[in-house]
Amino acid sequence: MYWKLRNFVDSIICGFEIPTNVFGKGLSIAHKGTIVVNANAQVGENCRLHTCVNIGTAPGAGGLAPIIGNNVYIAPGAKILGV
Repeated sequence: MYWKLRNFVDSIICGFEIPTNVFGKGLSIAHKGTIVVNANAQVGENCRLHTCVNIGTAPGAGGLAPIIGNNVYIAPGAKILGV
């Protein structure tokens, strides 16, 4: 319960919407700012995110979220949508 509350408070302060258990070990967030991640997405270890990133589903995709591997750099403004 503590970690859910902590995640919620941190997301409001920093502008993130990142569900738990989506990213593997070693997640790095470069700057605070808008980051939105779908709860069904799967991202491997050692991912680096920048601001204005959206990882989600395409409209009408039926909830299919992307699967992203290890050691990935996601640049500012990137939009990654599942098919």
